[in-house]
Parts: sequence; structure tokens; C-alpha cells
Amino acid sequence: RANPQEALDLLTKLSAAFEPRRRWLVASSSTVGISPDRATNEDSCGALQRRVFGAAGHDNLMVACVADGMGGMARGEDASQAAVRGFLDFAASAAQSANARVIEALEGKSGGCTFTGVICDAERVVVAHVGDTRAYLISDRLVQQLTEDHSMVMMLVKMGVIPLEAAHNHPDSNKVMRALGSNRTMPPDYVDTLEITVRPNDRIVIMSDGVWGAIVPSDLELMLLAGQPVQDMADALVRSALKAGSTDNATALVLLYEEREAL
Repeated sequence: RANPQEALDLLTKLSAAFEPRRRWLVASSSTVGISPDRATNEDSCGALQRRVFGAAGHDNLMVACVADGMGGMARGEDASQAAVRGFLDFAASAAQSANARVIEALEGKSGGCTFTGVICDAERVVVAHVGDTRAYLISDRLVQQLTEDHSMVMMLVKMGVIPLEAAHNHPDSNKVMRALGSNRTMPPDYVDTLEITVRPNDRIVIMSDGVWGAIVPSDLELMLLAGQPVQDMADALVRSALKAGSTDNATALVLLYEEREAL
């Protein structure tokens, strides 16, 4: 008969055996900003991790997103919350589901939200993006911006009217060209999608323009490379946006991919 310590060790091993080899750690932080005219945080974010069982074992499916509401007060808040709920509850088309929820929440009023979300199935990650929220990949001490802003400023950059360096803090930086809720049926390619493959210790960071628009790009890159625990990184990004004087809502969501050795 096993003594209590041996029994505890056995239970610990059994528990570890049923834990998925691959998982995502997630953390978020958000603030209304420092503007006295903004009483409501129109940003929303969410994450949902589901355990998936199969013949090869079991892993975690992570769905996470950030939405930045537009339209003012409750309309922007309702739109961003509806987009997040629709994406997390996705069935076949997560982006279409999010857009439909936004249309329903607005009840015929003007408004909408920018949106960036990820569906992570082990090392395979699909990114969906509309507007000027952003997703970054941090891998091998390199930072890659995964999304391209659907904004007036980025259009000016692509047309050669202004250099990329002039885009940061441009007067038209808040003008977006695409948003969820703008079209009941979204045109083809309205939502940018891409697929990437991640490795252990890679991070994906999703943020609203209240974060990346406030922090100097070189400083933002250093923060993303700092390697802090996920909650510390999310908090640091939002604090830095406030310190930089961000009057916009600011939200950061950090995902870290982990893989443990098989038992």
C-alpha cells in the first residue's frame, strides 16, 4: 500500500498526464484613457480556450480578439462587445459571425468597430483583421506586424503621399476605411486573413490603436521583446500608452504559446 506521499506523487503524475502538451497563456489589460471627454471604454477583448480531444491526444484551441468600438458612447461599446461575443462563439465563419452580432447590436444606428482576432489550433494560427487594431508576432527576438491598417494614413503611405515614418501621430490617424458593422453582408476580401505557424515561446500581441498609436514605434518594439510574463507585458503596454498621453481607449491582449515535454 502506498504511503500518503507516494499517493500524492502518483496523483500529480496522473494529473499532468491529462494536461495538454500544448497550451496558450493569455492576459489582457485595458483603460479608458486620460481624456476627460471619454467616460466609456469602447474597447472590448476576450479569449476562450477549449480542450480538443482526438486520437493523437488532446490540445487546446485558443480563440482571442480585440475590438475597438466606433460611434460614440454606448454604440461603440455595444458594437465591440458584440463583435467579441460573435467571434468567440464562432461556428463556421468567425468574422461573419462577429459582423452579424455588431449589426444586430447597433439596431440600425450608425457605428461599428475595428477588430483583430486569432484562432490558434496548436501551432497553427489564423488571423482575421478589419480596421486599425493590430496583431504582432514575437518570435526569435524579432517583432513582426501581422496586420496592415485599413486606415486613411496607410492609404496615403501606399500611394506614396507620405513616408511610413510620418504615419505615426498623423492628424488623420483615427480615420479607418473598414470596420465591422459597416456592411450587413461583407464584400469578398473585406476581412484580411492570414495563417502562420508558431513555435514554443512565441507570443502574439493584439492591441487597439490607443496603445500602438501612443507609443513610439521603437519603444513599442523594445517592450514587445522584453520577455515579461504575459500579464506584466499587457499591463506595461497600457501603462506606457497612458504615460505617453493617450486620450483614446487602450487595450492590449498577450498570448504565449507553451509546449511541454511528453511524459
